[in-house]
Amino acid sequence: MHERKSAAALIRRSFAVGVACAVAAFGLTACSRDSSSTGLKGGLLEGGTLKLATKSKSTDANPYSQTGISLSGFAYDSLIYVDSRGDVVSGLASGWTTSQSAATFTLRKDVTCSDGTKLTAEDVAASLTYASDPKNQLVGARGVLPSVPITAKGDNSTGVVEVKTSSPYPFIPETVGVLPIVCPAGLKNPKSLEGESHGTGPYILKSFKPAGPYEFTVRAGYTWGPDGATTAEPGVPTKIDIQVVTNESTATNRILRGDLNISEAAGPEMTRLERRRDLFSVEIPLLVGLLFFNERSGHPTSDPDVRRALVAALDVQKLANVAAGGKGKPAQDLMATNAVCHADIAKDNLPTGDAARMLADAGWIAGNGGTRTKGGKPLTIKVYTSASLGSTLPSVVELMAEMWKAVGVDVQIKSVDLNALMNVMFTTTEFDALVGASAGFHLPAEEIPFFSGPTPPKGLNFAAVNNPDYAQLAKKALVQPGKEGCPTWNAAFAAFFKDADMLPIADGIGKIFGYKTEFATTSITSGDGLIPTSIRMHK
Repeated sequence: MHERKSAAALIRRSFAVGVACAVAAFGLTACSRDSSSTGLKGGLLEGGTLKLATKSKSTDANPYSQTGISLSGFAYDSLIYVDSRGDVVSGLASGWTTSQSAATFTLRKDVTCSDGTKLTAEDVAASLTYASDPKNQLVGARGVLPSVPITAKGDNSTGVVEVKTSSPYPFIPETVGVLPIVCPAGLKNPKSLEGESHGTGPYILKSFKPAGPYEFTVRAGYTWGPDGATTAEPGVPTKIDIQVVTNESTATNRILRGDLNISEAAGPEMTRLERRRDLFSVEIPLLVGLLFFNERSGHPTSDPDVRRALVAALDVQKLANVAAGGKGKPAQDLMATNAVCHADIAKDNLPTGDAARMLADAGWIAGNGGTRTKGGKPLTIKVYTSASLGSTLPSVVELMAEMWKAVGVDVQIKSVDLNALMNVMFTTTEFDALVGASAGFHLPAEEIPFFSGPTPPKGLNFAAVNNPDYAQLAKKALVQPGKEGCPTWNAAFAAFFKDADMLPIADGIGKIFGYKTEFATTSITSGDGLIPTSIRMHK
């Protein structure tokens, strides 16, 4: 058994911006280690209200739901946290052990829920059991937890929670450990979680509206944050006001005039904000643009030869220039550049060749009107995307459509809001192609439920990807400890490139900006918000 105790120092006078693993499975946020603190000359502000911009609505506040998990970091804690260096540090658990198929977490003794009740080991086990039960169809939780079944058992006499996986899994603390923990009152009435918070976190949800704002107030006496962080430190805001700002340009304008404290930007908007020397910022590696093909029967993209031709028709450098505002490079991997096991997989595995000839060989014959047909049916590709996942994505799709039309493809573009895109992904599945953006998964194993296995509603494999080579290699990688499995994971992802199951567009850079606010970022977390105990507001 390998034991990991609390690391020496998660920076306590800063905060972490995390990744929404399932909700924004294709959102812009990612993780970073670099920051700049120019312009923060005022003293710390006491009793401040932090105004934070988010790009998408949360239809409910359930920390295990498709959209609610993005708010979870304010009102819910996890057993452990991962700092900016990738080190595991304490959360609700003061210590933990891990092996290839099990982990134990020893709870702190001073943790209380927002209703004042003490959190016990049995409570934590009940929360993990509820979140992992496939019958509950909790998309947010399933995107965080291991891709293999788990069981959890708590012992109140020792304060130990034991988690076992049905088969070996190399990243148990970094998955199970970062899931938000729901208190008994929430599990007793799960419906209440949609508009209330029942957690141990540093804030309590006071007001929730599906279109925003989402308002939180601080908890006094909170002392069990990451590596022992508290809400008693100077500069911690008393209130959090999360506002939905879907337009990135609007968010930029608001932070420039001081109407927002925190907002993220990429491309042209990032350049605008960089000109202001009084803003704090954190750099974020991004995977901007991730193309999926619907592989269900009845869609032309179910044919790997068609998919390879569609990828071969694309000029990836031109697409990357548009995706990253002229600052990007063609993506090398299916994860951002700071992810575990990242490598240049695209270079030797992307389909190439004469796309028109490839389509003709697949039976799609050029017609008089320019659109190819097969058996009298036109080659029509319906492409969905959302500007909520990146302001440049609609332009990426438009350029992509031009390249496909040049080889005889009829392209129909559908640009929708994020909730509508999620509905297409997980409910209607009516798309032929879909362009989102990676959530910045930090661990290669986190990709498994999205890229293989059951399709919705039983699973998260919304594109119905079925790549036997990937499945075999991922299975092998799961029994290899940690980073020792990287060569196998990379070979597994290469199988996706070869079959054109998906195409990442650009490796880019974004930034999270702070107006009179400073922060740091983390490598892994379950939510799309902040670790609030580390926020420091300035006068």
